[in-house]
Amino acid sequence: MNNNRSAVFCLQGMCLLIALCFQTMANANNPLTDLLDSLEQAVASGTALSVRGAVLQGDDITEFGFGRLAPDDPTAPDRDSAYQIGSITKVFTHLLLAEIVAHGTLRYETRIAEILGGEIEFADPAVGEITLLQLATHSSGLPRLPLNLITADLTDPYAHYGEQELLAALARIGDDQGLLDQQSYSNFGAGLLGYLLGRVNGSSYGQALASHVLEPLGLNHTGMVLSGRVASPWASGAVVPAWSFDALAGAGALWSTTSDLVRLAQAVVGARSHQLQQDLAAGLVAVIDIGDGLSVSPVWHIAETEAGPVYWHNGGTHGNTSFLGIRPATEEALIVLLAGELDATNAALSWFGFRPDATDSARARVDMDRQALQTYVGEYALAPGVVFTIRLQDEMLEARLTGQSFLPILPRAEDIFFYLDVDAELHFERNEAGEIVALILHQGGMQQRADRAR
Repeated sequence: MNNNRSAVFCLQGMCLLIALCFQTMANANNPLTDLLDSLEQAVASGTALSVRGAVLQGDDITEFGFGRLAPDDPTAPDRDSAYQIGSITKVFTHLLLAEIVAHGTLRYETRIAEILGGEIEFADPAVGEITLLQLATHSSGLPRLPLNLITADLTDPYAHYGEQELLAALARIGDDQGLLDQQSYSNFGAGLLGYLLGRVNGSSYGQALASHVLEPLGLNHTGMVLSGRVASPWASGAVVPAWSFDALAGAGALWSTTSDLVRLAQAVVGARSHQLQQDLAAGLVAVIDIGDGLSVSPVWHIAETEAGPVYWHNGGTHGNTSFLGIRPATEEALIVLLAGELDATNAALSWFGFRPDATDSARARVDMDRQALQTYVGEYALAPGVVFTIRLQDEMLEARLTGQSFLPILPRAEDIFFYLDVDAELHFERNEAGEIVALILHQGGMQQRADRAR
């Protein structure tokens, strides 16, 4: 069976949507061998420059690696080679929240307004009532990205998004965009959480994380400042600049290594001592049921399997993808760090025995009749010769970018659609008369507008 995965394709300086197809990486006979074969093939084909990973099974650790650190450096990645881990950063941000709560400085119920005081005036008072737990569990109602995250540098979209921009976006919720009314994954919310925790600590997010989480866990190769061997990010067959972060660092800024992520996994399963004040087991308790065998805890995504729940997160920045999954019931963990465009999430969850397609079907959606769906059908020009075509096929909308295949999209709110097979969303824009005049592609922290052509 083939599965689609997301990647970024650069054309005329713009990053566009594309899906990569590869064989499912697990079967009942030898799932680890199949996983390793697929990762090795990704390096051989040029889809990835390097891969480093580890499998934890009780006291046994199996490590693997393929490729080289840079095109002009034949050095193979080792257990201390650093990769940008993208949204796995959120696990550390949530651990930081749990640690500050354990110290008694904050509560999970602490509201945004309590921390910011009267510094900003909220256009929607409900924004100030959002709790830290809601930020951590993507139940705040904040959109995936703030609308004022607009950058001329698509190669580094978060770099110049600072405190001023973050607070301005927070204050404007209700004027130019409203809170969503369902659980929805939000880089905006996670980045805001990291910012608030750094502020409460009287320092930056990075400093707060280092003192409260990284040092107590003994993670010496994880952080925002690079040191040692660094794997070059890789996309479209070339080395690309690594992303950098400012105010939204808590959503995806960290670099880490397989050695450090193994240590974290060992701490979670109780095989390694640590100096944290929090009870790591408390972070494993589900607080929101998403459906289809998936739920969310204050720290982790949770996937149910016959052998016990898997606590996991994945990540992706331009040139890097990552996966971390831990099953305490069997003392197993799987870590994949990759410089390239291959997303191994579903394959990694399959290794644990979870249905590969469950992560797609579980995303929140709303019902919309055929007449409503028909209003979005048309063509939207992204650039000269580059067009989004939206069509209605078998009661479902499909989207195609010039030169690519049609992919299904589903509504999660009015005018907001998500791809089933790609980590991206399409937001449709209306004029004062209520007519749809444009769509905006949200992918990888970037926003690109396409005006309706017909």
